[in-house]
Amino acid sequence: MSRSVPTADELNEAHLHAMSKLCTEIPNKYGAPGGTTWDDRNKVCRITERGCEARVTNPISQPMFTASGEYRTFSDDDRTFGEFWKKNPPGFYAWKATAKSGGRKVCARSNFLLWQWCEIPRSRAEKHEPGITNTPRFEYNIRNGKEECYIPKEYCDSKGMSYNATERDCYVPTSQKIAEFFSGSVLVRSRRASDKKLKNNIRLLKKDFPVKGINVYTYEWNYVALTSYGLYGNDVGFIADELDPKYIYYDDLGYKHINTDIDDELMQKISAFLDIKDKLKNIIL
Repeated sequence: MSRSVPTADELNEAHLHAMSKLCTEIPNKYGAPGGTTWDDRNKVCRITERGCEARVTNPISQPMFTASGEYRTFSDDDRTFGEFWKKNPPGFYAWKATAKSGGRKVCARSNFLLWQWCEIPRSRAEKHEPGITNTPRFEYNIRNGKEECYIPKEYCDSKGMSYNATERDCYVPTSQKIAEFFSGSVLVRSRRASDKKLKNNIRLLKKDFPVKGINVYTYEWNYVALTSYGLYGNDVGFIADELDPKYIYYDDLGYKHINTDIDDELMQKISAFLDIKDKLKNIIL
């Protein structure tokens, strides 16, 4: 008995039928129902807003860090998602409009480092730097398609400052802003990250200070400084790239820091300048 060879249209129809089942029935049975939906008009499987939400029970989108700030691991031996994760490891997604979505909200990859820094205070600094994590959780949100980390009112209250609900930031009077120009922003950390690649709008403030060949600059911490070290706003200080290699060290991310542990005349002068900044900050805050 002979069998007819399926036509190209029949093969395509069978493929689309199988894809629709993979998109709906299987996820609904093994995962959280409603995570994906089949778009019959465009013949594609789309992630829904529910499926885009980062949850530990969601095989598609998951928080990339644990509650303690450690990287989350995804096991290939997981009973439910192991085989799926071998080919499709979970990412961190958010429901937002993108440059290519035509104003329509879609499930798009997002900045998990910003989310981690914003939502997990204990991950904002190394364990040997006490006090830095003693701040409230900040608020991660997406507004007009952009991810932002807002300062909550509780933080401003803890610093004795009023809260600007429109800007979602602490209200800082002009006199304080002038002082903060020399002490860093209200959220400046005590780390000595000083790599040129972490700074924008670098301008020379004082040449050959404290010694010839080293200069003091004003600058603005960039996005990398924010997501990696929690540094942002205007600041004043040195550029590690100008220092002798013996005065700098590289962290795990490959960025330069000033090594204030060296005990010589030059580093004593540099440290004294940085200490003045810290004291000003403590007086203000």
